[in-house]
Amino acid sequence: MFPLRNQTFCVAFLLCFVTSKLKADAASTRPRLYLSPYTHLDTQWLWTYEDSINKYLKNTLDDNFALFEKYPEHQFNFTGAFRYKLMKTYWPARYEQLKSYVAAGRWHPAGSSWEENDVVLPDPESIQRQILYGNKFFAEEFGKTSVDYMLPDSFGFPASLPTVVAHAGLQGFSSQKLSWGSARGVPFNIGLWEGADGSRVLSVLDPGPYETKVPKDFDQGEWMQRLSQGTKFNGKPIDYRYYGIGDTGGSPREEDVKNLVEVMRKPNLSFDIINGSSDQFFRDFATADKSQLPVVKGEMLLTEHSAGILSSNSRIKNENRKTEVLAKQAESLATMASYFDGTIYPKAKLRKAWETLLPVQMHDIITGTAVPQAISHSMNDTAIAQNLFRGVIDHSIGLITQKMDLSEAGYN
Repeated sequence: MFPLRNQTFCVAFLLCFVTSKLKADAASTRPRLYLSPYTHLDTQWLWTYEDSINKYLKNTLDDNFALFEKYPEHQFNFTGAFRYKLMKTYWPARYEQLKSYVAAGRWHPAGSSWEENDVVLPDPESIQRQILYGNKFFAEEFGKTSVDYMLPDSFGFPASLPTVVAHAGLQGFSSQKLSWGSARGVPFNIGLWEGADGSRVLSVLDPGPYETKVPKDFDQGEWMQRLSQGTKFNGKPIDYRYYGIGDTGGSPREEDVKNLVEVMRKPNLSFDIINGSSDQFFRDFATADKSQLPVVKGEMLLTEHSAGILSSNSRIKNENRKTEVLAKQAESLATMASYFDGTIYPKAKLRKAWETLLPVQMHDIITGTAVPQAISHSMNDTAIAQNLFRGVIDHSIGLITQKMDLSEAGYN
C-alpha cells in the first residue's frame, strides 16, 4: 500500500494527465478556418505599367502599412515577384519598410510565381520558370519562399497543370476562377487534383471571390455553416477562404479587417482562425492523410474565357511562342558551348531574358484581353527577350564552331 500522501499525488497526476489529454483531443478536432487576406492587381489590363507603378503598387504598400499599424492581427498576401521588383525599383524606401513586415511574418510573398500568369497558352516550361524565378526572387530578397501556386484570376487550367506544379516542388494550388462559369462545375472546395502522370496536388477550387467581404460576427451564419459542412481531415472540419479586393491592388477593406479582428478577439470561440499566408493550409496538411479527399482529373476550363483567349490578339501569342522557342535553343546551345569550350554557363543572361518574357504571360496580356497600350508594352518586352536569347545563341554558336575542325581533313 502507498502512503495516503503518495496516493493523493498519483490521483492528482492522473487527473491532470486525463484533463490534458481530453483538451488535446478536443483541440485536434476543432474546426479550423484558414483565411487568405489578399488584394488582386492586374499589372496591366485596362491600364498600363505606368498606372500600376505610380498608383496601384504605391497604394498597396501605403494602405497595408496603415492597417498593420492600426490592427496587430492584420496579415496580407501579395503575389508576383515581378511586382515586388517594380516596387524595389520605383519605391525603394517603401520597399525596405515592406521587407521589415515580411520579416515580422505579417506581409507574405505569395503564390510562388514571377507573375500571375495564364497557364493555358504558355509552354509548360514557361510555367516552371514562373515558379523557379518567382521563388528564387523571394528567397534572395526575403529569405523565404512560397509553397502554393496561387492563380485567383487565370482563365482556365489544363490537365497538365497538377503535374507541372508537383514537379516544381509545390504543395498546393488555389483559384477562385472556376466560379466564373466552369465547363465542369466546381468539383470541390478542398480536394486533390490529379495530373496525367498520377501526380496529385492538394487544391482549393472554391475559396470564394477575392473581393469577398468579411461579415460582422461571422462566427455565426453562412461562414460557420460552410465550415461545419465542408471538408474534413481526420474528423476536423476545414475551410479555406480568400477575402480582400480587386483589381487595382490596395489593401483589404478596413471594415473587413475590423470585423475579422472583433471575432478573433472573442473568448471561447468554437473554432480556430488561421489568418495568414496563403500557403499555411498547404504546409499544415502536407503530410496529412488525404485518402478520404475527393479527387478530380483532367482540365478545368471556363465556358467563355477559355475559348475566347485562344484567338484574341494572335500577334502577342505568336511573339510569345517565338520567344519560348528561342529560349529552348539558347539554353541547349549554351549547354553545348560550356561543355565543349569550358566556359561558364550564362545563367545570369538567360535569367534576365526569362524575367523579361514572363510578364508577357500575365493572364490579361498573352490572352489578349488588355488595352492596346498594354499589349504594345508587352510586345516590346518580347522583342527585348528575343534579342537577349539570340545573343546567347550567337555567342554559343561562335564558341562551338571554334572547336570544330573545319579543314578539308576534318570533313573527310
